[in-house]
Amino acid sequence: MEVNDLDNPPAALILNTSPGPKGFPSQLGGNACIVIQQNFGDKIYSAQLAFGFGSDKIAIRNKRNGSNWTDWKYVTLS
Repeated sequence: MEVNDLDNPPAALILNTSPGPKGFPSQLGGNACIVIQQNFGDKIYSAQLAFGFGSDKIAIRNKRNGSNWTDWKYVTLS
């Protein structure tokens, strides 16, 4: 499923983004990524884990109690 808005994702476990989607984790480099969602479709709590091809980083963020998404946090693989 190709997605162009990670801030308002569809209810799916795995998302493939279109180039330059809204909410893209910019430090991943490149312009697209693969996202795995936990509690996909849940409007109260959800988490996203993003992998890109432009770097050796993984990005993660979540939302709780219906709030907005947190800022992306990054883990660098070495």
